[in-house]
Amino acid sequence: MTDFSSASSYRGDIDGLRGLAVLSVVVYHIAPKGLMGGYVGVDVFFVISGYLISSLILRGLVGDRFSFAGFYLARVRRIFPALILVLAATCLAGWLLLYPDEFRTLGKHILGGTLSFENLILWGESGYFDKVATLKPLLHLWSLGIEEQFYIVFPLSIYILYKISKSTLKSPIKILGLFFLIVFVFSLTVNFIIDSEEAKFYCPITRAWELLAGVLISIVAVLGGSGVSDYLGKTKGWLTTPLKGRNWRPIEAVMAFFGMALVLTAVTVAADSQEYPIWRNYFAVLGTGLLIASGQANPVNGLLFGNKGMRYLGLISYPLYLWHWPMVAFANVMTFGTRHSDLTRLVFLVSSIALASLTYHLAEKPIRFSPGRRKAKHVSLILSMGLLAVVGLSIWMGAWPKARTETAGYSPEVFETFANSIKTSDRECLNGLGFTPYRNIFCRVKNVGSSKTMLILGDSHGISVFPGLSELNAQRGVNTLMLGTETQIRPMLGSDRMVRPRELNEWRDLMKRYYAFIENDPKIETVLLVLRFSQETASLKKLPPDPVTDPEGQVTALDLYMESLQKTVDFLNNAGKKVFILADWPGLELDPRNYLARPFKGSAPLPSREEALKHYDGYLDRLDRINGATIIRTDQAFCPADKCFVLSEEKLPLYSNTHHLTQAGSDFVASKVLADYFGPGPRR
Repeated sequence: MTDFSSASSYRGDIDGLRGLAVLSVVVYHIAPKGLMGGYVGVDVFFVISGYLISSLILRGLVGDRFSFAGFYLARVRRIFPALILVLAATCLAGWLLLYPDEFRTLGKHILGGTLSFENLILWGESGYFDKVATLKPLLHLWSLGIEEQFYIVFPLSIYILYKISKSTLKSPIKILGLFFLIVFVFSLTVNFIIDSEEAKFYCPITRAWELLAGVLISIVAVLGGSGVSDYLGKTKGWLTTPLKGRNWRPIEAVMAFFGMALVLTAVTVAADSQEYPIWRNYFAVLGTGLLIASGQANPVNGLLFGNKGMRYLGLISYPLYLWHWPMVAFANVMTFGTRHSDLTRLVFLVSSIALASLTYHLAEKPIRFSPGRRKAKHVSLILSMGLLAVVGLSIWMGAWPKARTETAGYSPEVFETFANSIKTSDRECLNGLGFTPYRNIFCRVKNVGSSKTMLILGDSHGISVFPGLSELNAQRGVNTLMLGTETQIRPMLGSDRMVRPRELNEWRDLMKRYYAFIENDPKIETVLLVLRFSQETASLKKLPPDPVTDPEGQVTALDLYMESLQKTVDFLNNAGKKVFILADWPGLELDPRNYLARPFKGSAPLPSREEALKHYDGYLDRLDRINGATIIRTDQAFCPADKCFVLSEEKLPLYSNTHHLTQAGSDFVASKVLADYFGPGPRR
């Protein structure tokens, strides 16, 4: 059997590599434009974790000294001290600074952080109306959740497989390698199969390949005796032969050089994207694997990771990762999400490092490495984490403690308005379509038993209008139906070129079914188009060339948008429907919560008419050119003077975010705008 004891020293310079990873993540979060791909530092962490944990377990299995109790108690000593401090501090800050509904949501995330499923909570929250991620103080715990879920599943699977293969085969390590290679390929393949970007980001199955990359390196290290290069060294050649007077091989320097090039490319070149950029993970994971596999003796690793500064960052990387993001998130909350100054960012960085250093030396190091009173430490840590879980659950359920703002003169109804998001679909509507949609479409209905139905056709703005308009229609004995899709895929005829290629076939089929349903339903007499137009019609971006209709690529998004809108109106007119178009209501620059007074911070000034309608230049003129539809304006209702309304007459917020409406906002549009056209009084 291969002696694995020497492999314990084979880790490259892991502390220095962790230092690079945490520095890239922290800098990205503090100054995103300064390090465009810094977020892939998390992928570097995953590979390192997979390597170190599998190395630890394999050493124990080979030496017949592995213990599940010992393994998990070591994880408790490693993970719990810093996490408890950060969760407790975040809870206190949330109590001081957040509104009641925000604080209740924070309680849910505290619970998720204590029980290792924060990634699953965030995955469940990632919907069309999800709150801005930069305002979630515990957003970064998604990665810790994935690692902890790996710690739960992996040790048991490797233990069972090793014991079975050891009793029946001569090469249990090779069997382990083959098994985890298959799981690695499966996880990687799932990323190509599933269509959800959120699932790719938060799901432990789609992330498993990154951790397993480190596992496979540790297995190859076992087979090589003390490292991957030793395994390669069984072949002959100048690349795998140690240099004279040196304790490293040329192959190690080559691996380290290309590994570093891949990691730096991923960190510095990667840019923000609407879709999760999975290919950038490949660079980070492969590069990290090469750096670990190249060993610590080669000059590349020694130069980059051997210095004391980078290695110290690696030692405090875990508490540094935990501390930095809550500071940034709470600052985003307090400053209305505006851009922070360079001095503020520097304060974030220095404060994060200082807190991480204190946590490491005063909490983590004494608890983790000091051999005394281990049992008392374990009990205290587990009880403390359990208490935080209970507190998080209590906050989430609205029991205790209450947010400070709940007793500071704020009306609970205001925050309930924010918290109660408008439904995007209901079962009655989906069942009434007569076909099964391919995606999570927008589908709502309010049936009052009438022979007449008004259809709202649109995107998420249509969903915003539905509650108020359906009540208005119910008063005059008319059914209301809402059908739509997300803004990105647009429920308009002829807008194929604006749909993402991978969704095109599904979109075409959905449009065919939608419009056939609308055309053949005699109850539908009136159609109200509610689409987010103004920003789109301001776009002069040219679309990719079309070999048939636009081979030179001269058509802009504006051209196609207006053409598609006219084509949709023509179809509805030919089907005998009366068509109205609801013009966009003004948008906000800030989250609407900022127009209320925040603890220790005054409210933002109301938006000016000029600011709120800055996308209106030429927009209404373009809508007026559409033939066959009545244009309904909203700007006069929202902005009757120099300032625009953000709150209703009852002081309830009209907006749930910068451009979607609350229930109060939907009622406002119905009563102040649509009632003039569809109310029980005179018709236009």
